[in-house]
Amino acid sequence: MLPDSSTDLEDVNAIRDIKQVYNITRNWQGDPCVPSNYSWDGLNCSYNINPSKIISLNLASTGLTGKIASSFSNLKSIESLDLSNNDLTGPVPEFFAQLPSLRILNFTRNKLSGSIPQAVRKKMEDGSLFLSAKENPNLCQSASCEGKKKFVIPVVASVLALILLSTLVMIFCYCKRKRQRVDLVAEFNIEGSLKSKNQEFTYSELMRITNNFKTVIGEGGFGKVYLGTLTNWQSSCHQVAFCIIEPRS
Repeated sequence: MLPDSSTDLEDVNAIRDIKQVYNITRNWQGDPCVPSNYSWDGLNCSYNINPSKIISLNLASTGLTGKIASSFSNLKSIESLDLSNNDLTGPVPEFFAQLPSLRILNFTRNKLSGSIPQAVRKKMEDGSLFLSAKENPNLCQSASCEGKKKFVIPVVASVLALILLSTLVMIFCYCKRKRQRVDLVAEFNIEGSLKSKNQEFTYSELMRITNNFKTVIGEGGFGKVYLGTLTNWQSSCHQVAFCIIEPRS
């Protein structure tokens, strides 16, 4: 063991940034590692090199919130990092795969989301990194669930697009039918004489008069001619013929 020396400057800046980002209230004052008997709470340092390096950091159950700070990536000699039992959110950063000495990473019981980066999973698979991320409901920890998400997103988008298109078509058809103008020429027998009148009806009225366009009695250049029954102001029923004039494109 070498005589106590100051902590590596990059480690000092990184741990102070972490303290500031998460507003850590521990009594972290002075040099993080030296003197060795008074190193910061939760830190373990390596003293067989000069300057000293932070090799372990335990911030479990310290009320951390927000995303995982990029400052952790500057702890180049870190071997173990415990961030369990906090309220951390957002994705697992890929920079953890670039820390050469990192062996243990604990994210248990947080609120992380997204998927574990492929580079980090690769280190887990070859045994060079142990990662615990249990009880993060929105965190995908395998390549298979990541693939499912990539499949589900375009499927959902396609379904929504189809629903939107169908809705637009229905609205267009409805508006087109509402724009139709119907000319009705009917003969009424009022007080013993026949009189002709031109009248305009709504589409719903025509459906009632013709019993939903049940009987077609002819077809001309302007449209089909239907048979209907019309009741006049004297409650007399008369059969009438009319033509629906449809707008031409």
